[in-house]
Amino acid sequence: NDENLQHTNRAFGNMYLEYTPNIGWDGFNLKFREQIGIDMWTSNYASIAEVGDAKQKTGSVENSGLQQNNLNNLFTINLDGKFGADKQFGLNVVLGNEVNEEHARDWYYYGSNLNFYGFPVIGNATNFSSDEATSEERTVGFFGQASLDWASQLYLTVTARNDYVSTMPRGSRSFFYPSVSLGWEFTKLPMLENNKILTYGKLRASYAQVGQAGHY
Repeated sequence: NDENLQHTNRAFGNMYLEYTPNIGWDGFNLKFREQIGIDMWTSNYASIAEVGDAKQKTGSVENSGLQQNNLNNLFTINLDGKFGADKQFGLNVVLGNEVNEEHARDWYYYGSNLNFYGFPVIGNATNFSSDEATSEERTVGFFGQASLDWASQLYLTVTARNDYVSTMPRGSRSFFYPSVSLGWEFTKLPMLENNKILTYGKLRASYAQVGQAGHY
């Protein structure tokens, strides 16, 4: 008789803490945020062919599985507010650090030629083979973003991020991703506001450098 089994256990969740001190700057708020999340799961698979099976006369047992633990930690500092005459300027600054870790283990055990019927476990086999592997990956990133707007119509945003990736060779693990964008919502000009022909219009130009690390 053939039998195929599968079982998975999984646990995941996240939590965060926020702190907003009184910095005494008129029109500005400062916020600190720490967030952590986990995702852990284990899957076990079994394929059993008893002694006398039509395809495997002497019987066999195959056990395999995968275990994976993922951790994400994100820390940010956010300064937000307005300044200038009539508060026509808006400023938002974000600085942060992110850590992603992945720990994985997979295994495969196979036994054939069972000694006797009714005990389909690896210990009842006379021929064995096995394979097992583990891996660990970590990415640490530092990032920042500064956004400045004027009169809620002209917007300038500058971002930068630097990642350090464990899966790349030493000396080539650092990746820098900058970007800049400028936008102008011209329909907020006094001469164009409240017109019924063109209710919304925006011009935007941007530059960004992106990429993705591989496995070495």
